[in-house]
Amino acid sequence: MNHYLLLTTYPVLFFAVLANQLSMPVPGVFFLLAAGALCHTGQLGLPAVLALAIGACLLGDTAWFLIGRKHGGRVLRFLAAFSADPNEQIRKTKRTFEKYGLRCLLIAKFVPGINAVAPPLAGMSGSSISRFLVYDSAGSAIWAATYAGVGLVFSRQLNGIAVEVSRFAGFIAAALGIPLAVYMILTVLKFIPVSRSLRLHRIEPGRLWQKINSGEKVLILDLLSYEEGTEGAQGVPTSVRLDLSRVREARHVLFPSDLDIVLYCASPGHFRSCRVALNLKRHGVRNIEVLAGGLNAWRDQGFPVTHNLVSSEEAIMRYKIQIT
Repeated sequence: MNHYLLLTTYPVLFFAVLANQLSMPVPGVFFLLAAGALCHTGQLGLPAVLALAIGACLLGDTAWFLIGRKHGGRVLRFLAAFSADPNEQIRKTKRTFEKYGLRCLLIAKFVPGINAVAPPLAGMSGSSISRFLVYDSAGSAIWAATYAGVGLVFSRQLNGIAVEVSRFAGFIAAALGIPLAVYMILTVLKFIPVSRSLRLHRIEPGRLWQKINSGEKVLILDLLSYEEGTEGAQGVPTSVRLDLSRVREARHVLFPSDLDIVLYCASPGHFRSCRVALNLKRHGVRNIEVLAGGLNAWRDQGFPVTHNLVSSEEAIMRYKIQIT
């Protein structure tokens, strides 16, 4: 906390909170706590701290509100892209928003998942900007007052903790930072070869249509149910909308070695297909191809689409897939 106490000034607080609300990795809460502690010593004024924090929240949230109104589902997919299950994250927030409406903005900033996508969801819902600003102002005030208040009330304790932590700052940074950095590097290194291999192992729509017509043993995985804005969309005939959460959470997944797997999605650059392929490869699956151009290319070339896709249960039995 000493670090934040030394850094925190009015401009720093404003830009830290603004960056946080723009979904940048800036710890706005810690700057608010530090600002509250500095209010206790008289170095900062509480009314100014709250005004700046609320103003920063409104600026960032209004930007997301307007972007959500203009770009809709694309901004939601962008904000949730790196979560474990982006579509489920969006669905949960949508259910919350549908249940409570703009009132969810009153507590959204205390819930990381909701905080990121609530403003663009409000824009997509057709809410007026005036009503949005009323609720977002109230929520921002509650959030800012809570953390600045905690910093004000517990300023001595926070400073004492900061002094003790600072003695071991180097050790803590190494203990937490090095494993995190290694994990991130390994994740990137695993993802890069998968992306490259998928660029080399794409199947053209015409070739896939030939496989379907000739009765070749091919499992086509439709990933549209995991992408925002594709609910109820038609898919490639004989394809399966497999419950991928079961695959992700399973300890053991076994696909027959002679089974070719084709993935398709609607995301730019086959992003969703790459993520699913990475997960399957972790389970030892090797025969994976990606439909070049995804479902859009399939449609553009005049191949048929259907609502009658194969269910997860039917696919597991038909292709003898083992998931435990």
